[in-house]
Amino acid sequence: MDDQVGTRITEVPHKALTGEIKAYYIMGEDPLQTEADLGLVRKGIEALDFVVVQDIFMTKTAEMADVLLPATSWGEHGGVFTAPTAGSSGLNRRSLRRGM
Repeated sequence: MDDQVGTRITEVPHKALTGEIKAYYIMGEDPLQTEADLGLVRKGIEALDFVVVQDIFMTKTAEMADVLLPATSWGEHGGVFTAPTAGSSGLNRRSLRRGM
């Protein structure tokens, strides 16, 4: 792993406004609804050249994306899931068939 600390999510708007960050790929987050300074976040996203959002919902942030990609919820794919609070994992079978 790289020994340098990456960019914290709260630093992204500032770095977008200074031109340090040109593009942003956002997965399952809605910074335009959850961050403390929503005005700064909006200005930061507007300053980016390219924004991709991958989510299961049409969020405020997704509305500003250049590209919106679908995501699957827990019931739409199978595999092992780990609960960060409980430390347990289990195998989940996909609940929905394709085409439903």
